[in-house]
Amino acid sequence: MTRRFDLVEQVSSTHFSVKTGRESQLGALLSTVFIGMISAGHALGSESPLSESRDSLPLTIQALTTDRGEWVGTVGLATSQRFGVDQYLVSTNVAWGLSSRFQLAFNSSHSEMPDAALPATRRYGVDSRFLINREGRYPGFQVSAGVDTSDGALEANQYRIGAAVWKSIDPVVLSLTASVERTDFGSSVPGANTVNTWSLQPIVNFAVNPWVTLTTGWTLRKDQTLEHGGVWGLAVAASPNAQFFFDYQQTSGPYGASRFDLRYRHIFN
Repeated sequence: MTRRFDLVEQVSSTHFSVKTGRESQLGALLSTVFIGMISAGHALGSESPLSESRDSLPLTIQALTTDRGEWVGTVGLATSQRFGVDQYLVSTNVAWGLSSRFQLAFNSSHSEMPDAALPATRRYGVDSRFLINREGRYPGFQVSAGVDTSDGALEANQYRIGAAVWKSIDPVVLSLTASVERTDFGSSVPGANTVNTWSLQPIVNFAVNPWVTLTTGWTLRKDQTLEHGGVWGLAVAASPNAQFFFDYQQTSGPYGASRFDLRYRHIFN
């Protein structure tokens, strides 16, 4: 496998996708999912606010949902290394709670790989999340769908669906997230038109107090190669509406990878 294809996989693994002008059946499926989730979100918009039960959860679990009428802005900085190539990322995300169960988010990012002598990659996308079940007798359960397009170093489209489940087992909250992604490069990368990726991440979330949350867990990721490793995190609430998240991930596999993320999340309500 050439170094060029390695860089292609590096970009696709960190959600830097680019438009190709090709439509796929998966794109039509995601459109159906979006429409269904929006309709359900409006139908359930009269339910009681999430804040009544959400505030007792770890900050990392609170961040999965957005209450009705809330606007949430997130700014992130990240650095990662894979295939021996350093990558730097700046990202923004704006989420809107259409109801107590449904949120719509718009995201963008700018990434660079200085060592690879490639131009920057700009990514734009939309995501949605739908809370199927609030935690109670049964675990909390949420599904998501998203699509991205980007330009710059490579051109491709990315489509994804995912799910998250969590359950409180005093004194921690156990969570599990899973996702399936498809990245279409079209004719921009010969021999690598499509890359399919799935990932699984079980996490233990421990709320030290209402303002500090610690996390640790494991991640498994499969695209052209299989990678697995540990993840660790710290979340701090500077105020009820201002939160900081620090995450570190170290994986092993044929190439190995590491990533550090810093995110600031602000709730407008």
